[in-house]
Amino acid sequence: MIAHSPLIVGKTARAVEARALTGATASAKKKRRKMIRLALRDGKVCHWCGRHVVFQWEAKNRRQRRRQATFDHVITKQAGGSFSVDNGVLACKRCNNVRGNRKYEDFKVLLKEKGIKQLAKEFYQATKNCLTSDHKHKTMVS
Repeated sequence: MIAHSPLIVGKTARAVEARALTGATASAKKKRRKMIRLALRDGKVCHWCGRHVVFQWEAKNRRQRRRQATFDHVITKQAGGSFSVDNGVLACKRCNNVRGNRKYEDFKVLLKEKGIKQLAKEFYQATKNCLTSDHKHKTMVS
């Protein structure tokens, strides 16, 4: 399994983990270990769109930060899901933001119907409208 993972090309799992944990705080180390375990289990791709993802500590530029790997809870925290490897999948930042608090199965169906590009477009447009109207409201009140 380790040999086939895109995360470990030419490196051992210990070397990858050591590089990821260098200079990190105790809580960051715990989170990074979980992310590495997910990448070893599922490969280093987004669960939803299938794009290659990079870890936060690997991202060197803006383009790579957009494909940053995030921990996506299968059972959302709001629904009582835990922050364990068994309840998580790797997702790119965009897919995780678009999913939000939707249930796993509901998002799967929605993704099949519309596709991630259309969902992302709707999500970011709604966010932009929300921020714009909030800003107008604050300036009108003051």
